[in-house]
Amino acid sequence: MRLRPFTESCPKPMLRISGKPLLEIILEQCIEAGFFNFYFSVNYLKNHIIDHFQDGQSWGVNIKYLQENKPLGTAGALSLLPERPTEPLMVLNGDVLTRVDYKHLLRFHEEQKSAATLCVREHTTQIPYGVVNMDQLDVIGLEEKPVLTHYVNAGIYMLDPGLLDLVPQDQFFDMPMLLENAIQSQHRISAFPIHEYWLDIGLPETLERAHGEWQ
Repeated sequence: MRLRPFTESCPKPMLRISGKPLLEIILEQCIEAGFFNFYFSVNYLKNHIIDHFQDGQSWGVNIKYLQENKPLGTAGALSLLPERPTEPLMVLNGDVLTRVDYKHLLRFHEEQKSAATLCVREHTTQIPYGVVNMDQLDVIGLEEKPVLTHYVNAGIYMLDPGLLDLVPQDQFFDMPMLLENAIQSQHRISAFPIHEYWLDIGLPETLERAHGEWQ
């Protein structure tokens, strides 16, 4: 809904950035990092994606499709995998434009020996008012328009195959839900801070930014 009318006749991952579909940019970056087996989860206007990429032969890779009969969320489609991977699985949102070094990410994940690695991005927010710090009804300090810094989910993940056991069959299930379940099951989750270019193409203004910034 947030990117309409752009997505009325085109799925979001196929929106063009500098003349090329966003998903193709992501694919080529992964190929450059040494990945060659891919699964694309598809649902809305899926034929746009399937017809464009087919089996991946034009890129020298293998592409298969996880076809959702209903929206399954960012993790639910993993239940459609025909077989369990034997190596770490990288999961990417199809609407993120970035220059993350995926080789470095995989190496970090293996060195940390974590069940999952979550890419995070530093995000700052300025409160447009003076903030009053209080202890009950006593004022103990004032801050004028403070800037708050948090790490946010960047939509890029490395998963060990064993975590797929936590994904329910044929149910809507997002990646944050999977990671929360993993934490509750005492699995170790690592954070991989992103310092490279990163942009979530989720709003008309970020799509416009991408057109101006991505070369």
